[in-house]
Amino acid sequence: MLRLHLFRHGESAANAGLVTSQPDAIPLTARGEQQVYDLAANLPFRPDLILCSPFLRARQSAEPCCARFASVPLLIRPIQEFTYLAPARCQHSDAAQRRPWVEAYWQQADPHYVDGDGAESFIALLTRVRRLLLELQHSDAERVALFGHGQFMQALRWHLDHAVPLHAEHWQPERIGHEQMRAFRHYDLAHPIANATGFACRWSLAGWRLG
Repeated sequence: MLRLHLFRHGESAANAGLVTSQPDAIPLTARGEQQVYDLAANLPFRPDLILCSPFLRARQSAEPCCARFASVPLLIRPIQEFTYLAPARCQHSDAAQRRPWVEAYWQQADPHYVDGDGAESFIALLTRVRRLLLELQHSDAERVALFGHGQFMQALRWHLDHAVPLHAEHWQPERIGHEQMRAFRHYDLAHPIANATGFACRWSLAGWRLG
């Protein structure tokens, strides 16, 4: 049986309300660095594999764990945060300035909509979650530590919590519509994942399960 432990990155500049530009280059704050150091120091298991998003804040969050378990392989995987607003229009903005765009996006709730270059659709996010789960189902690792992002992790947890069949052999993304997207948004807001915390799930012949 495989156990997957997912951890959100430490506090980032964006989380702290600072002005940011490129979503993949947002760094941790000093508080975030301390959070992930403490996380790694208190991790109660030795992973067989460490997975990490390519985004800077996730790579910084994985560093203390990689230093503690230096012989454990690290793999960078496309598990980056859900970038649904085009980065070009978010240049030099903070969370308060982006809030009207965020609210408009989720109000529209079009799972196929792409805001512009560098953005992705909600369907694309779910597809990335599906690919990760399918890859892990064939892994030889028994314990995997993943350092990633809030909404990617929420999409995975929502899938398992509500039996959205992302990893079914014949998954049909066209069945994801406005209602499902709004349901995800409600789930995301109702079950926040704090920085440097997360959850676990497991894979066995019975399928994926939370816990």
